[in-house]
Amino acid sequence: VLIGVYATGVPLYIALYKAFMLLNLIEDGNAFSDKSVIILKGIKTCAVSEVVMYGLLFIYLLTQNAVQPSVAIILFAIIFTAFTVSVFAAVMQELLKTAIEIKTENDLTV
Repeated sequence: VLIGVYATGVPLYIALYKAFMLLNLIEDGNAFSDKSVIILKGIKTCAVSEVVMYGLLFIYLLTQNAVQPSVAIILFAIIFTAFTVSVFAAVMQELLKTAIEIKTENDLTV
């Protein structure tokens, strides 16, 4: 069980690194680039993998009759948070794609 919990740290740190890369792009003034869309896709993928890993962990604990209420609440909170992050990243990714298309169209018009 602990190996599974430690394994969920890998996507978390990857997502944190990608968020740091996204902040650096925004700081450099390259927020509306294709690289930002790719970074958001990576964050979304990491968040979905967190949801899957913790969901499998919860199912495993259910089959072993080892779910205590406090553990279930913590697992649901983590799953809900990761799911919210993945939805937010997906929405931001689509909005950024649309903004890049509009920006490219405006740049070609002038």
